[in-house]
Amino acid sequence: MTVLQEAVVDEEEYLRFRMTERFSELMKALFDAHKKDALPDEQASVLDEIKTGYQSYLANKETETAQRAKFALLAKQLGLNVSKLTDEKTSVLMKALQDSDLYKKARRRK
Repeated sequence: MTVLQEAVVDEEEYLRFRMTERFSELMKALFDAHKKDALPDEQASVLDEIKTGYQSYLANKETETAQRAKFALLAKQLGLNVSKLTDEKTSVLMKALQDSDLYKKARRRK
């Protein structure tokens, strides 16, 4: 009698098991189908740089003016370390950027 009781399959448990198995198979098939859609390493690294730059801009914007935060982001992208510059030197560089043609074109587009 015990053998027969142990041989009985709980329908709910079996159904749950089959559904979990099927879901896992579907997820694996989706992952395999979209694996080729991943960005190449070069593009992924560029996106990571943009994200970190934007996050640093947001962090700087909280402690400094928006214009100075933009300047710090641009300087970082150019490879310049402006963290140790005096306010006077920073303002001179910011003024030079504002006088540039590129800045004027960007202002006209807005």
